[in-house]
Order: sequence, then structure tokens, then C-alpha cells
Amino acid sequence: MAKAWSLSLRDRMLISPRSAQAVRLTHREKKLLIALIQAKDGTLESWVLCDLFGNTENAPPMSKHTLEELVGRLRKKLKSTHGDIAEGAIKSVWGVGYQLCITIVLK
Repeated sequence: MAKAWSLSLRDRMLISPRSAQAVRLTHREKKLLIALIQAKDGTLESWVLCDLFGNTENAPPMSKHTLEELVGRLRKKLKSTHGDIAEGAIKSVWGVGYQLCITIVLK
């Protein structure tokens, strides 16, 4: 079984279990990871994630395209910092949304 990653909520740092390297997350990246961590089976529908990112009470939800860009930037950030151990960390579930495929412990 793979070791768990650590997410420092205060510092917005995601720490790799193997290399102890850390990557700094944006507020939105942290919010996305927390939502996926808390989701059943680590999977959330795209529309739920889009609704989550409405900026204010009256703001519309995030567009699906913007969500895809956010996930893509997070994947790229993880892969560039952690290489093969981050490969497949966030999986696209066709017709549904996204699934977190690594274990992350909140700190």
C-alpha cells in the first residue's frame, strides 16, 4: 500500500510521501483537493465542483472549462514536482467528473 500524501491546510502545501518534496497550492487547488478528499470514493461530479467554486452568494458557478483548466494546472504542478509518483493522482471519470487516486491526509 502506498504511503499517504500530506496537505497542510494552513500553508497550502502538499507534501509527497516518498521524497518529502512539497508543492505550494493556490486557494482553488487546495479547495479542489479537500472536496475530492471528502467525497465518497474520492469522486465528485463536475457540476458539484463547479458549484463549489462560485465566488460569492450571487456569483454563478465556475464553468466546466475553467474547472478543466484548474485540474490540468494542478496535475501539471504535481507531475513537474513529483514525476511518476504523481502520475494519475486525479483521474477524469468520463461523463461524471473527477476522482482522487492518491491518499491525502489533512494537517
